[in-house]
Amino acid sequence: MNYTDVTSTKTTAERNQLLADIQHALEPFGVRTEITPYSNRHFLADFITSEIRADIDFDHADPEPSLIHWYQAAAPLVAVPGAFGAEEINTSHRRKATSFPATFNELVSTLVEGFAAATNGTAFQKEAA
Repeated sequence: MNYTDVTSTKTTAERNQLLADIQHALEPFGVRTEITPYSNRHFLADFITSEIRADIDFDHADPEPSLIHWYQAAAPLVAVPGAFGAEEINTSHRRKATSFPATFNELVSTLVEGFAAATNGTAFQKEAA
């Protein structure tokens, strides 16, 4: 699926469009967004639900998409295809992960997959019976 046509974050318009595209794609999951501005050319976007958070940098100087930092998971994480693999999950407490999208469309897709899995519970280890 094509979530965005943005191919760069060099301009304010591109950064704002990418943010709008992400917010639109995450609407079905009730994701709230908080923005931390660092300058007029760089900000941090934090995407928040009660199950998990993810943040990404929007920086004019970055030629490639930002890493996605997943954190404050409600339970220990398991691999989520299309979002993060087992090797990308913090091994000590399993409540953080990092994703490495190659394109801006993949950035949005990865966020969608991660929040979908957190919402339906498949992102988390099952409790022992």
